[in-house]
Amino acid sequence: MKKLLFAIFISINTLTFGQTEEFYKAVEKQDIKSITDLLLDEVELCIKDDQRIISKATATKTIKEFLAQTNPKSVASLHSGSSGAGSKYQVGKMITGDGTYRIFVYLEGNKIQELRFDTF
Repeated sequence: MKKLLFAIFISINTLTFGQTEEFYKAVEKQDIKSITDLLLDEVELCIKDDQRIISKATATKTIKEFLAQTNPKSVASLHSGSSGAGSKYQVGKMITGDGTYRIFVYLEGNKIQELRFDTF
């Protein structure tokens, strides 16, 4: 019974946070197409002190430029959670040639609604 409950927990966790893990891998590889596929049509994007609600196309361009400047070396998940309403979030750490960043990803359904890159 314990093995069954553990398997169910792992399956739910994988389904719930698979998008953010996919996102972290895409950021590390600077895979802009995969990042774009995970964004809603309108995204709240914050990079350091610049916070805006922008279109997916503008967010894609901004993220591409940011990643090219910082040159990610590794990205790892730190912790995650969810609300009773079904929204999910995950916090990660990105090590770059420019320093270390905290990444906050907020999802509505299976798409990223809010994305933050803050210096650690």
